[in-house]
Amino acid sequence: MRSKLRREGYAFSTENSYCDWVKRFVKFHGFVSRDAMLIESSQRVEQFLTH
Repeated sequence: MRSKLRREGYAFSTENSYCDWVKRFVKFHGFVSRDAMLIESSQRVEQFLTH
């Protein structure tokens, strides 16, 4: 993710912020696999944001 953000020219602080949000999201949902995260992904995002 960081390499993609750097290629796209995002600021370092933005890169850190985005990565921090992703870490929080993954931790909130219990470190499940990527494939499991894609199941009902919109509901997962809603749960995370309303928490």
